[in-house]
Order: sequence, then structure tokens, then C-alpha cells
Amino acid sequence: MSNAVTIEMTTTQVVDEQRDVSVANYQGRCHIKDDVAVLQYIEAVQGQKSLVKLELRPDGCFMQMTGAMQRTMDFVPGKRTETKLMLPVGTMEFGVHTHSYTLDVIQQEPKHIRVVLQYDLYSGDDFVAENQLGICVKVCP
Repeated sequence: MSNAVTIEMTTTQVVDEQRDVSVANYQGRCHIKDDVAVLQYIEAVQGQKSLVKLELRPDGCFMQMTGAMQRTMDFVPGKRTETKLMLPVGTMEFGVHTHSYTLDVIQQEPKHIRVVLQYDLYSGDDFVAENQLGICVKVCP
């Protein structure tokens, strides 16, 4: 599959028992080679555009954002990884502890990919938020 796709991302974040859910839709591209699906799309935050690249592997997910905002995040189940978010106003450092990761690549029509990530964010040793990211990728007609 190497096609134009629609990407629906559902993000759930819990901070101090306050639950926030947001859904965003993007148009992008998907390329699958061997066991890795690579998604690319443009994300606009406060009028600033960034290119997002997601590598969906059987053992985890890697996210790279370049442009107005820059960051890399490596989601490896059962492990804590470190990340930096570079903004025009400065750099923020976070720890990412990935609890679970599910990747389903459905080859039957309609072809699609489903991903569910559950992870916690930390600032140093301090817990910041509990997060879940759901991704659904569908080939454009």
C-alpha cells in the first residue's frame, strides 16, 4: 500500500482526573514495506505547519515532527524513552513511558491500519499525564 490516505487521530489525555478527548483528521500518504508502515502528513498548530512522519513497526512506533515544531518520540512497549519538544520559545523535555501498543494492518477491502498507543508523560520524575492515541488510516477512494 503506497497511497493517499485519510488519517483520523483520537487523543485522550487525563491530567488530575480531568479527561480531554480530541479528534483530528489529516490527508497524507502511506507506504508499507516489509513490516513497517510509514505515514506522512502536515499538521498545523496555531497557523504554523509541521511535517509529521510516523513509522509503525510491529514492535513500536516512532514519530518525527519537523517544521515550526520539532520533536521525536519513540514508543516502545514497557520502556521509558526521552524526548525533546522544540518550540520557538524554547525546549521542553519529557519522558514517555509506553504501556501498550497495538498495530493492525488489514489487507482485506477496505484496506486500513489501526493503531492504539497507551503511554504516560513525565517531566523529569514527575508524572504529567496519562495518554491514549488511536490512529485509523484509510486509503482514499
